[in-house]
Amino acid sequence: MPPDVLTEQVEQGTPGGSGSMLLVDEAAAIPASLLARWLVAFPRIAFATTVHGYEGSGRGFALRFRDILDRQAPQWRELTLQAPIRWSAGDPLAAVIQHLLLLDAPLPKVEPHQGERLPSMVISQAQLAERGALLEQMFGLLVQSHYRTTPSDLRQLLDGPGTSLRMVLGSDGAGPQAVLVTREEGGFDAALAEQVARGERRPQGHLLAQSLAAHCGSREALTARWRRVARIAAHPQRRREGLGRQLLEEDMVSAAQQGIVLYGATFGAEAGLLQFWLALGFVPVRLGITREAATGEYAVMVAKPLNQEGQSGLGELTAGFAASLPGLLAFELATLPAPVVALLLTSLSGQPLSAAEHQAIHDVAYARRDPALARSALQALAREASRQPLGEAQQAHQQLASWAYQNQPLAKAQKEAVQRLRQAVQQVFEACALFPSEPER
Repeated sequence: MPPDVLTEQVEQGTPGGSGSMLLVDEAAAIPASLLARWLVAFPRIAFATTVHGYEGSGRGFALRFRDILDRQAPQWRELTLQAPIRWSAGDPLAAVIQHLLLLDAPLPKVEPHQGERLPSMVISQAQLAERGALLEQMFGLLVQSHYRTTPSDLRQLLDGPGTSLRMVLGSDGAGPQAVLVTREEGGFDAALAEQVARGERRPQGHLLAQSLAAHCGSREALTARWRRVARIAAHPQRRREGLGRQLLEEDMVSAAQQGIVLYGATFGAEAGLLQFWLALGFVPVRLGITREAATGEYAVMVAKPLNQEGQSGLGELTAGFAASLPGLLAFELATLPAPVVALLLTSLSGQPLSAAEHQAIHDVAYARRDPALARSALQALAREASRQPLGEAQQAHQQLASWAYQNQPLAKAQKEAVQRLRQAVQQVFEACALFPSEPER
């Protein structure tokens, strides 16, 4: 069963339950957040994943998912296959292939965080090809951070057109602690841009620019010069130290100096990832309307302008995204996870709540007004609250957002669902600094 289908069934409460068992093959291909949701639904689960070679990035998966297992299933057990099954132990051809394709690319030596910020540096493809040890270490970072890194990724690193490499190197011989891989996109003339937007031409290597043109109709996305993040990775023991932010910030300065007008990325719409990019000043410009079969996630594209030309071109994209978002959430994206929905609401234009909206929200929270008949006011509350520091009311805001824009009930029973919704509205109402004078309760 594809992960997206299983996820939808879990959300509907149809699979799982007493006596059921779930077998997950190549679990590293699936976001840990989805695995955690399945873990709750099924009492018996076997997660299998490849930890060696190009078929999987089990090291990174193990690091990310082990904490979830420890919290949700503290008695979980781990079994590891030691003997190879595709060839004999010590097979000489296997050793040659592993060496040539960097199947055994080692992680670099970790350098403990010392407090000072080491500057990042750009490494050309020619320099990388000449420094075999550095290439192996850098590729080791990418393999452990991304599922299904393939030999073609190694080829792209070394001779892919428009590919740039930036990394933070450790001192005293320590290898790369973090790496950023980017690709140049766009810069088409008007005639070619028109052909691409109409689907008549499809130049390779312009994923973000072509997608925005084909799905959003933006010719400007093709004529503008972009730099897209292809990969970003930090050493497992150096994560959450700001190395990724440093690489992006320093690379954006360099890109602006080189005449790049827009900087972008595409990734699975997971709340933690989306929050990272939003915190860096990126804004959503496109959201896929079908789940990726392999990951069960929707794809999201984000962008940031690097100069006035980029700001002008981005305005059309963000306006189109904001205009389409409410309709997509109501129909095609009705199953988008609530934490993601709450973050995306910041894309909508802000507008102070009117006195009538204020009263309607208050009547739902503290009186007996039917929430369905005050949906527009509750949508306005969810929209404006997305820009507020909510603290403990964050989960209540996510529940409110999913009900207001996706019509997702907060419980199966109607009476309980309405009661929980009123409580969520109360929490958000009281946590927001949106109401200078509240009606008397």
